[in-house]
Amino acid sequence: MEDRCRVARRAHFLTAGRWGRVNWLLGVIAVLTGTFAGGTAGTGGVPVQLTTLFATVAGILGGLMAFLKPAEHEERHKRSGDSWSILRDQFTNLRCLKADSREISEKELQEGYDLLLKNKEGVTKEAPITPTWAYKRALKEMRQDPTHPDSLPKPSASKASQRAQA
Repeated sequence: MEDRCRVARRAHFLTAGRWGRVNWLLGVIAVLTGTFAGGTAGTGGVPVQLTTLFATVAGILGGLMAFLKPAEHEERHKRSGDSWSILRDQFTNLRCLKADSREISEKELQEGYDLLLKNKEGVTKEAPITPTWAYKRALKEMRQDPTHPDSLPKPSASKASQRAQA
């Protein structure tokens, strides 16, 4: 369960980063084209058609930003990534601090696990959909970098191949 939380967390942060770049790029281009169009309008030094073109591009980009709402998507994915991180920490706490210490009864451990599964269901329902590219990239990153705090163990080879190597 912790591994799923790690991958989902990373995938949401990757998606948030992409939406952040879209927001920044559209915003900067809209501001630059709008500034150019407004600054050159009526000066006579620039053809009216060029000024009109830049004003149109600025308007289209502004409309795209209003329609796509990249800042809202970025924020939702960041919040979701944070929620998956909190859930991962709760699973780790249950597994490492409570289950391994043997200071908790089997019944209390099951109740804690059931509560975490219920929390996971809530996080899953509230989370925006993660694009496939982000999930695959997060999974790949987690398996490739063993020094990363969120890395996953690489799938182990079969016991037969391990014996053959020994």
